[in-house]
Amino acid sequence: MKTKSKYKQFNDKYFILDSDNPFITNSIDDEILANFNGINTNGLKDEIFKTIETFDFSNFNYKKKLSNFSGGEKVIICFSIFYSLAIRKIDSNTNLLLINVLESLSPNNRFILVKKLQILKEKKNITSYKLNNNNPVRIEYE
Repeated sequence: MKTKSKYKQFNDKYFILDSDNPFITNSIDDEILANFNGINTNGLKDEIFKTIETFDFSNFNYKKKLSNFSGGEKVIICFSIFYSLAIRKIDSNTNLLLINVLESLSPNNRFILVKKLQILKEKKNITSYKLNNNNPVRIEYE
């Protein structure tokens, strides 16, 4: 995903989801344009919304500016966009770096996100990492 993350040193090896800078635009439509350039986006918003609906996320309003969502809500939206991007476009054997993502979610939403990471591992061989003392560490699943 395109990012404004301060962790740009990892851009060459990882897709980065940074809870402090999850978006490069201020609308879901613009995020789709920025991240899905050159691929078929038919039905994409529905896929993203269905992923969002699997989380504990009350009162999701598609037309709301992304900057007006809470931190955990932004993470859920960002991850849902990434998840759809991964299923549609990303090649296998990709690395995903989560920066303060798991920590920004409620326990239930963290559980849901980890289950989706496991699905990406199984379907696309996407390996997920988090930062520990500024070093990527693989997320191990139970």
